Amino acid sequence: MLVLNTYRSLFCTLNKCLPLSRGPGITSTFCTKYAPPPPVDENRPQHTLRYNKPKLKFVVQGIDLKKYTHKPLKYPKTGGRSAVTGKIFNHRYGGGAKQSYRMLDYTRFNNEDGTPKEEKIISIRYDPLRSADIALVGEGRLKRWIIAGENMKIGDIIKSHGEIPDIPINPRVGDSHPVGALPVGTLLHNIEEIPNIGGGLVRAAGSFASIQRRLEDGIVVRLPSGQEAKLDFRCRATIGKVCLPERNLLPIGSAKRSRWFGIRPRSGLFHKKTGYHGRKLSPPKPVVTFEKRTKDRVYEMFDV
Repeated sequence: MLVLNTYRSLFCTLNKCLPLSRGPGITSTFCTKYAPPPPVDENRPQHTLRYNKPKLKFVVQGIDLKKYTHKPLKYPKTGGRSAVTGKIFNHRYGGGAKQSYRMLDYTRFNNEDGTPKEEKIISIRYDPLRSADIALVGEGRLKRWIIAGENMKIGDIIKSHGEIPDIPINPRVGDSHPVGALPVGTLLHNIEEIPNIGGGLVRAAGSFASIQRRLEDGIVVRLPSGQEAKLDFRCRATIGKVCLPERNLLPIGSAKRSRWFGIRPRSGLFHKKTGYHGRKLSPPKPVVTFEKRTKDRVYEMFDV
């Protein structure tokens, strides 16, 4: 009963303190019916628009996602064990090189007066917790991490636009525009599902989406999976592809490098061998007894 009560109290706390920012799961047609745009709060960092309900590992480790910082944060490893009960949930997690977590800002808003927001690329570096590289951009005394696009270079100036003209524009790679201002065939990444919440689609290395056609009430975009999604005209997206398009073609190369990533080997029982190694005989498994799941029986499953 101790474990069951711990789960109940934990989930109740998360549901009260960390409300969801979106409604049910997203289907093939995205719309604004299930979640209206978030209210504007000047005291709230833009980074928190997509982190109203952070994952449990951030809560347990004490990482407050509502306080944005471009500095690396400590990221302890779980070792394949639950942060609540301490029991193993995956035997293939464990070890690996130390990693740091860097907060990314997926929003690309323009200035309050409607003019484009200009930022300079300060540095581009490898991020151990994601497939794509990240770029440090700055405006004045403010710095933030964003996903690095293809052909980005240090010293470039990127702009974030917010207007939607009557005639589609000729966009520049690296800039951000609402999808309603772009012509058919434009390649995109870091796309918003709902206006003003930050990009949530097409963020992996080498991925991109393309605008297929324009409708009266939205824009149809083809995602990397082949699925087509209808977006609002106000949804922002970054022009171009994500960097490292050949990332999925790089092999790990050795078992030792796999351990650096925190991946443990499988059990020797499940390794595929040829007929030269003979036949592996395993003892028969015990007989399974099927019982009717009653309320008392379910509670017994959580007893320590």
